[in-house]
Amino acid sequence: MFYPFSQADASDYSDYRPVLNADATFVVFERTFIDAPNDTKLYIANLATNTVQRLVDIDSERPDWCWNRASGSLTTGPLAFSSGDGIYVVNVLDALNGAKPKLRRDTAGMVYPSWYPDCRYLAVDVGQNPQVEGERVTAQIDANTGRFSPLRSRMIKSGPASPASVSPTRAWWRSPANSSVHPIITMNSSTILG
Repeated sequence: MFYPFSQADASDYSDYRPVLNADATFVVFERTFIDAPNDTKLYIANLATNTVQRLVDIDSERPDWCWNRASGSLTTGPLAFSSGDGIYVVNVLDALNGAKPKLRRDTAGMVYPSWYPDCRYLAVDVGQNPQVEGERVTAQIDANTGRFSPLRSRMIKSGPASPASVSPTRAWWRSPANSSVHPIITMNSSTILG
């Protein structure tokens, strides 16, 4: 149980992989029910009221909520997540009012979206996709143009697999691995942005 709205372990579902918005008023998380273990959906909780509702009606995993610092203050940007179809992006407030998430064009086979810096790019793990040459590589998607490009990496250090993360100063970015066989790679953001 990670918040008061999550049930004890004896419940009929599991909540996991939480991501907070920039002002810590909402949390989006994955929920999987015991009777449908291959059907994971994103839910959202209002932390002031401890109310929970489903955010999207499609299979959805690995959310990442962008925190935008470009305006000089910390604001909440869009949410990205993986699905069997590819990478989706949604404005959470719009989704709460019934808007459907938008599938990023040509992202089939891509998973683990991670925003960096200030919602300008998404880093994704590419399983297999004709837009990016190679398999099991990390690519970036320009959030405005949708343009794909493999990231040039300079390995700094490796470690055990963990969720994608970006340092608060944007000095490094860590990509999750696809399995325990592939270590994570930590990249310097100046190398990423070229």
